[in-house]
Amino acid sequence: MVSSTVALLLCGCHVQTSFYTTAEPEKKVARHHKKEKKHGKQVAGPIQREEKPTVHLTLTDALGKPVRLEPDQPHVAVVYLADRQAKDELEELATQIDQRLVAEPIEQVVIIDLHNIPGVMRHSANAHMKKAAERSLAKRRERREAHHVDASEDTVKLWHLVADYDQRATQAFGVDPSDHAQVFVVDKHGHVSGPYQQADRAVDAVHRAEQRQLARARRHKSSETAKR
Repeated sequence: MVSSTVALLLCGCHVQTSFYTTAEPEKKVARHHKKEKKHGKQVAGPIQREEKPTVHLTLTDALGKPVRLEPDQPHVAVVYLADRQAKDELEELATQIDQRLVAEPIEQVVIIDLHNIPGVMRHSANAHMKKAAERSLAKRRERREAHHVDASEDTVKLWHLVADYDQRATQAFGVDPSDHAQVFVVDKHGHVSGPYQQADRAVDAVHRAEQRQLARARRHKSSETAKR
């Protein structure tokens, strides 16, 4: 599904993006016990839970479609971050993950770091990138039809190719994609987990995000029922 897209990326093809991004810094609170003396005894305070970082990112893909990675986004998303040198890694990871999640309504966003591409090359490259995205979507549809799962237009187009010319998107996730392809999972509340460099771990993270969403939905339903 992604091979033709990545091949074009390595030839310097890219797509014009227009987005504004802010990312909350990762907030990691170590688990610890606060101890204070009370009536001569040591009393343990509450354990503070680790908070997941949240991303706020709005992108435009190669076909001019908006992509939202933020709280209240419509789908769990798998985000791939790489530069042109990580071609083989990106292809392998994306193919493995898409095959494993072929029947699930998740969004997949491929973000390529192209900050070192000269601006004069962008006009012609944009046309190539658009064609590459269209071919990848056609292959995505064929794969879903072959597996006899939802191959509707809405589901097929839950895949996006985005160029990151100024590195704001890659910096929003706090990684340098020049070393290896990185995979993140963003749940429907914009909470980020990762990075992952193994397909199994990324797929497990998607399933955990979906389970959390189901648990929230059940709690909300129970709460609404109790109010009646």
